[in-house]
Amino acid sequence: MIKLKNLEVFNSTYKKFIKADIYIKDDLIYYIDYFNKPLNIECDEIDFDGKKASAGFIDIHMHIESSMLSTNYFCNHILANGVTSIVAEPHEIANVFGLKGIKAMIKNDTECDVFFAIPSSVPSTNEYLEGNGANINCEEMIKMYEEKNALCVGEIMNYTQIIKDDNNLEISKFLKFLKEKDPFYVIEGHCPRLKDIDLAKFIYLGINADHTEHNLEELEHRYLLGMFIELQGKMLKEENFNYIKKHNLYENTCFVTDDVMCDELYEKGHLDYVLKQAIKKGFGVENTLYCASTTPARRMKLSDRGELSVGKKADIVIFDDVNEFKINCVYKNGKRVERKEHFKDNFSDEFKNSLDLAEYNLDEIFTLSFDAKQILAKVLLVSDNTTQIKMKEEVLHTENGILNTENLLGVCFNRYGKNSYARALFNGNCIKKGAIASTWMHDSHNLFVLGKNKEDMKIAYNTLKKCGGGIVAVLDGKVLALLELEIAGILSSDNVENTALKLKKVREAFKQLGYEHYNEIMSFGTLNLVCSPFYKLSDKGLVDVSNACFTKAFEIIS
Repeated sequence: MIKLKNLEVFNSTYKKFIKADIYIKDDLIYYIDYFNKPLNIECDEIDFDGKKASAGFIDIHMHIESSMLSTNYFCNHILANGVTSIVAEPHEIANVFGLKGIKAMIKNDTECDVFFAIPSSVPSTNEYLEGNGANINCEEMIKMYEEKNALCVGEIMNYTQIIKDDNNLEISKFLKFLKEKDPFYVIEGHCPRLKDIDLAKFIYLGINADHTEHNLEELEHRYLLGMFIELQGKMLKEENFNYIKKHNLYENTCFVTDDVMCDELYEKGHLDYVLKQAIKKGFGVENTLYCASTTPARRMKLSDRGELSVGKKADIVIFDDVNEFKINCVYKNGKRVERKEHFKDNFSDEFKNSLDLAEYNLDEIFTLSFDAKQILAKVLLVSDNTTQIKMKEEVLHTENGILNTENLLGVCFNRYGKNSYARALFNGNCIKKGAIASTWMHDSHNLFVLGKNKEDMKIAYNTLKKCGGGIVAVLDGKVLALLELEIAGILSSDNVENTALKLKKVREAFKQLGYEHYNEIMSFGTLNLVCSPFYKLSDKGLVDVSNACFTKAFEIIS
């Protein structure tokens, strides 16, 4: 038995701190002495001198792949930051390696509990619009549903198709299975911009949570129609908080991270950083802790955790200063967490050096040649404050058959053994010189190159081909920065610090080349995400996302 003495315990029922001692037996809370009635049994006592304590944090919508770290290094790091349970949505690794990728990634040698969401949209749209490494059909979803640590259906992203109630979609078949087999199973959504009737059609299918970015009107529509809202960093706004407070919507709200990259993880933190910002922006300490532990546990039906009460898991965060979110220590399953330095990754050699690129003629592909004088080109516009991409049309001329343009050329190459690639022009708040390339490209993770000149683009492409994937920046024939992501082209086998420092150098190189965005890596990494508004480039063509169809990137005028 362990006794944690002299604490101010956050009680989820009263939503306030109450002085008490916590007794731990094995991995559970045995007794909380609010009554000054200590147990008359022998205990190992630890005196915390009035420090505040809460239940461990639970992140129910996140992607391990966004960290670019293998699972062990990631989980070991977030545990010390108070995150004791996660529900990983592994559709990124699933797009590369399918079910075997998911199984490899959710293996975990740390104390952190890793549950997973069944990927619902692999690929994110369909095989017609994008080429990826593996598809997950209804039968495979059913297999995952039978796994004990599968808690929910992962974010359903192809909302423009699903609200048409297309029974041919694999996810539609799975939703029909769930309606008959388990009608109250948790189903997570991804539906930016949807409102009123279209939103109701989405929710009617059982998809009753959303974590995406919204304005206040969209947020109100979701709450009014009964959705559970998962607030990520982009949603921590005063107007949103005021609305939640005014209508006492805490039971229908929690905090999530969605995507945290390794440099941000290393420098700022994980869910703890989101919670710190929520407190600073006026959500309130008690409400923040409640929506970081109790409401996410209830959402995912994790009845054994999420609050400090008798019989629950002894997952405990103890603070030096809760207002500044300074953590003293963390207990997981009743044992104090110690951060480890080294882990072996859980990925065998088949997951490494996995790029299967066709023999592309790069000189030809990186040169825009046309047997014409005038071309109508669609130019994709990168904007600083969003990952949504708009488009403008430009009339361009050729010189000696070569297109004359100040825009950037972007090329998405299929990396799964299929000879397919597509090109489009880009401009806006992205690079102004050199070239950048990545295989960390949501969701299909093909190899994408964006550049101002052919030679730098070739170096960027060949650098990633040689190292098995990653992110690279090139200028004047020299590699400025490189992060190798040798596991499936999206994860590093290195530790948190080394991976973070390499990514930080890549981020700085992007800025040096002129990229202007609040998150340069995520902006670039979603230029191929063909389920995200409004125009994106896949290996098969330029996609008009709103209409789920291709549109011509270049048309001959004369």
